[in-house]
Amino acid sequence: MGLLTFGISIFFVLVSTSLLITLNLTAALLVLLAIVTTGVIFDIMGVAATAATERPFHAMASKRVKGADEALRLVRNADKVASFCADVIGDISGTVAGGAAAAIVFSLITVYPSVTVSLGNVVMIGMVAALTVGGKAGGKIIAISRSHDIIYRMALIMGWWERQLGIKIVDGANSVRRKQ
Repeated sequence: MGLLTFGISIFFVLVSTSLLITLNLTAALLVLLAIVTTGVIFDIMGVAATAATERPFHAMASKRVKGADEALRLVRNADKVASFCADVIGDISGTVAGGAAAAIVFSLITVYPSVTVSLGNVVMIGMVAALTVGGKAGGKIIAISRSHDIIYRMALIMGWWERQLGIKIVDGANSVRRKQ
């Protein structure tokens, strides 16, 4: 997980840094918002995986509903899905958002010299923390109450990616059946 996190972090940092360097302040703030939103969405997906049960997906699978088998694999591997979504992607997004906020502060200071580094940092860190924590708190409510819908949508997307790549993203082997 550490190596995977390292690789994904480098990718996110390279993409966000190259974008932030070329964008104006408004666009940079939108990139920052996208980074925070990504973290919140993946946190929701991780919580939904742990909250969902197999029962509705068994019923769907018996009717051969597209995405049901993938949804069962997500639920049966909830620990791995939650770890990847919430811990890896969610935490990387938080870290990258902090770095992006710092870059925006320095851009802000060059445009508005009257703004001090301290003031810029306090406002940006406060904003990023509020959006991240608030988004994740609200997202947990949604993830728990709509876990099956979220898992089903994830399963449809995962199934599409698996067909495009020709590999299974979440392996069904060695998964443990969860209580109904």
